Amino acid sequence: MEHHMNETERPGSPLPFVGCENVRELGGYRTQDGRKVKHGVFFRGPALCDIRLPEDRALFASLGIRTVLDLRSESERRNAPDPVLEGVEYISRSALRDAQGRDVDFDIEAIFAGGEQTVSEMLREVDGGYAHMPFQNSAYVELFRILSEQKVPVYFHCSAGKDRTGIGAALILLALGVDRETVIQDYLVTNTCRPKSRHQVEQLLKRFFSPERAKELAAVTAGVQRQSMERALGTIAQKYPRFEDYLAAECGVNADTLQRIRTLYLE
Repeated sequence: MEHHMNETERPGSPLPFVGCENVRELGGYRTQDGRKVKHGVFFRGPALCDIRLPEDRALFASLGIRTVLDLRSESERRNAPDPVLEGVEYISRSALRDAQGRDVDFDIEAIFAGGEQTVSEMLREVDGGYAHMPFQNSAYVELFRILSEQKVPVYFHCSAGKDRTGIGAALILLALGVDRETVIQDYLVTNTCRPKSRHQVEQLLKRFFSPERAKELAAVTAGVQRQSMERALGTIAQKYPRFEDYLAAECGVNADTLQRIRTLYLE
């Protein structure tokens, strides 16, 4: 399989898409036992509707993706559907639901138009989402089923490839034995590879807020915060002192399956 990241490059570097930001792979990260995550297996990013340019479509096709897991809500998928890709199995599982089990939708423009109150509510909802996204979540059960059944290479995504996708990437890396700090650093890479998106969000925000506040909010809404991932990992650790117990209880990954996954995807 063709790889698009030189193995001497820093793991987690964005792939060279022209019109689509924040497409990355998990290959190259070292595990705590000295092995390395295989290249060309796990790809994370934004919605595929962002891959429009011919050169970007060709690059995506060259990855050999077998399965696409869409972590967005039903309305997000309906408003910006992924294209049909020949030979690719498409699976949709919303990764963010409210306390009543309903999909959480983010109409960004409507939220911004509501001023400080609605923006604050959105930020609280996203932050709170990190505390419960890892639990009773069929999207991440599905992600590990894809791994276990070797339906790879897999591309998993939400809208921006940062929050719901970030949790999915973290769970994979932790399951493979990558250390906690490396997992957090991979999550934070989003902040350096979405400059166009951040600018667009900032311009939108300027319609509703002062330039200073717009810039501040753009950094938060278009990027990610270390405290968010720490909150997710902290809640997992509080409930399950051993990550293996979390995987078994919440992701359907028992000890034998975990060993098999590590054998398949580490080198």
